[in-house]
Amino acid sequence: MKYVMLKFGTYLLFQTVGRIVSTPKVIRGIENIQGAQLAGPLIIASNHEARIDPAWIFLMMYLHSKEQPDIRFLAWYTFYDMPILGWYIKGMKCFRIESGKGLEILDPVVRALCEGSVVGIFPEGKIRKKTEKDKRAKRGVGYLAIQSQAPVLPVYIKYHKKKWFPGYWLEMHFGKIWNPVTSELTLDDVQKVSDDILKKIYDVKSTQKNHL
Repeated sequence: MKYVMLKFGTYLLFQTVGRIVSTPKVIRGIENIQGAQLAGPLIIASNHEARIDPAWIFLMMYLHSKEQPDIRFLAWYTFYDMPILGWYIKGMKCFRIESGKGLEILDPVVRALCEGSVVGIFPEGKIRKKTEKDKRAKRGVGYLAIQSQAPVLPVYIKYHKKKWFPGYWLEMHFGKIWNPVTSELTLDDVQKVSDDILKKIYDVKSTQKNHL
């Protein structure tokens, strides 16, 4: 019940206040989030522009996906352990992640994927303000892909500052679901798979029609 209420509350908040702060303007690839494969297992991998990225991914999937999957995002431990924000993050069934624990800290996420969950992850690890060509993937997303064999949905997000009004225009691109892992790849290829996924994210924005 708590999860359902938080999920609906997030939907209401971003359908009202959220659309004022960051107004959707370019949303492409809607057809790629309407299939049965979104029921899971699935890794949703996105670039990371702002702390509200997970909410926008959730909202667009909620509005346009026939499956309306429960997306379990990976959350940094400093946010996960906060009194109020942490309560919300835990209620949304996110996974707690911290550095220095090795890739094995992701094993509960791997198990969830193998059981059919939909997991959201930002391969860059943190919010990145560098130019796109300077970005580098963390190894976690490659580890998840190799260990679970789950396909990946690449998502590209960009915020553009409004010229005459406060807030931002939101641009989102949903790529086609694909499997970056072939049978010959092993854990020695974690960084390669992670880099391939991040490249796919930044390549996806040029291929779809505008839905707004």
